[in-house]
Amino acid sequence: MHLGELLLARGLVTNSNIEAAVARQEKLGGRIGENLIALGAITRKTLDDALREQYELATAILAAEDLLTKSKRINGDGHPKTNRVRSLLAVALTTGGRAAEALSVARTALTGHQEALGADHPWTKDSARVVADAAAVIEWATSSDQGAAGSEAPRAVDIADRGGRTAPVGQVTTRFVGKAPLDHGHAGPLKRVIGLLARHH
Repeated sequence: MHLGELLLARGLVTNSNIEAAVARQEKLGGRIGENLIALGAITRKTLDDALREQYELATAILAAEDLLTKSKRINGDGHPKTNRVRSLLAVALTTGGRAAEALSVARTALTGHQEALGADHPWTKDSARVVADAAAVIEWATSSDQGAAGSEAPRAVDIADRGGRTAPVGQVTTRFVGKAPLDHGHAGPLKRVIGLLARHH
């Protein structure tokens, strides 16, 4: 997720702020974050927190991609454990602003879990929720009232947070909502995803 997209998703800047920062960048150079600070759109702390979260998002995606490659090699492409990792990757991708890619990965995981484990298995239900989460983000992004007041961007639910709890298949879950302040609290869910990925090694 690009820095501007992340700040927009948190409701910390507006499209006008981004446009002004880009215009300033074209004239004076520098990075977009520094230009947003110069324009008074964000503080240094907000920029530092955003850059930290951006790094953690990228780390979570890379960790999940690496684990998926290993699981394919060890367990095989269609194994339930491999599809479980696909679900984790889809969560990381959705959270990282790559919902279309996440939806494809999550659908593959869901199909595999349905075939191997059945509809009532917790992993199948988790995969169904991950599909619904990615679809909800895409729907929000393409809706005509996306920028309307009160229209908040849904964020992916962290599978690690759900643990063994289940919900009806297809239930759209939007645990993290846009416009939340960007602070160290956002790092927790990402660290839990990375921690869950690490336990699968």
